[in-house]
Amino acid sequence: MDTIKKLLKKEIVRYVIAGGATTVVNIVSFYLLRMFTGLSRSGANVIAISLAILFAFFANKFFVFTESSKKDAVNLYPLSEPGFLPCWSK
Repeated sequence: MDTIKKLLKKEIVRYVIAGGATTVVNIVSFYLLRMFTGLSRSGANVIAISLAILFAFFANKFFVFTESSKKDAVNLYPLSEPGFLPCWSK
């Protein structure tokens, strides 16, 4: 159990899990839409992909990128400031 907790502390592991779950959401929703609604493949695919994208957004927001990873992103923020760009313009 401790090994699982250690693995889940790593962002890359959580990212792979969320990606796999997103794939499952896409495939299952496509299958269910085709079997129970009579939608065309294209229509079911558009809806399934939309559901998967929505799921991926929330999975990444609440499961993958935690407060510690947001703190790392804030540390990189000054590099994107407009004042930093003239150093690269020569």
